[in-house]
Amino acid sequence: MALRTGDVYALMIEFHHSQQTRESFQSAFGMLERMRASGVPVAPYVDASILQDICSVLGVSPDHFAERRNQQGYSAFAMGNATGAAQEAQDDEEVMEEQIGGDD
Repeated sequence: MALRTGDVYALMIEFHHSQQTRESFQSAFGMLERMRASGVPVAPYVDASILQDICSVLGVSPDHFAERRNQQGYSAFAMGNATGAAQEAQDDEEVMEEQIGGDD
């Protein structure tokens, strides 16, 4: 069993969301930004209602976190991006897998 980077981000975002304070929503938003910046798609990991709550409290459109696609329909994450974020995300997953001892 592998623990994916997106799963870790989602867990932290859900925790901050559950606190229901403006400060915790700002922390959750920061996690969402870090998630997006590292090339991890938000939609598969973060429940849409949680994303909507966070964005509405902070006055940001949830579309800010929509996956960007090129003209052929490929997402930036699926193709990798100029900074190598997709490879970094894969490396993070491998490190986490090693740390928890998962080879399943």
